[in-house]
Amino acid sequence: MQAGKTQKFKFSPSDGQYVNVLLLGENHILTVCEVEVYEVSEDMVAMIQSEGINVAPKGQATQSNQGSTACLSLAQNAIDWNRQYDLFKGSCTQTNTESDPWWRLVLMKTYTIVSVALTNRGDCCTEQLNGAVVHIGDSLESEGHANPVCDKVFFIPAGGTGKFRCDSALQGCYVTVGLPGENRTLSLCEVEVFRVPTE
Repeated sequence: MQAGKTQKFKFSPSDGQYVNVLLLGENHILTVCEVEVYEVSEDMVAMIQSEGINVAPKGQATQSNQGSTACLSLAQNAIDWNRQYDLFKGSCTQTNTESDPWWRLVLMKTYTIVSVALTNRGDCCTEQLNGAVVHIGDSLESEGHANPVCDKVFFIPAGGTGKFRCDSALQGCYVTVGLPGENRTLSLCEVEVFRVPTE
């Protein structure tokens, strides 16, 4: 570790009440200027352990329009590691009512995607997500709707998380959730995108 620098160590979540920093060997002096320990929620642990590597939080999200609830319905809310399903608690996204609304995730590079998980609202309007289509690919043609289809949403229970495995792994840097039809409102409380492990 470089002098005066902070180094972060990442590992799988572990339960415990004690954190020990050991310096092995004889005649050593241990000096630590700061120790930071980060707690993760049960939801985050479930996401990490569920299917593999979720790359969604590394991306940038956008949507067809900004919902009327302003910051409570930002596109980025759907990739905040939080499956909270009440829109008014600030962890969901929502568009205004329109024809063919969409939400899109822009990943920093092309990944091989095997599955996508969507969390539905639980406070109301749970049927709004029925009929949504998940597209994955490297094209922005038709707002990403020209990319191959991973799967289609038929039903996700109120506040539930639906996991959709693509029939075959799809490569892409864009993940688009489109909701075909007129007078539709698209709301998502979490989007998780699982890639093929590279190790």
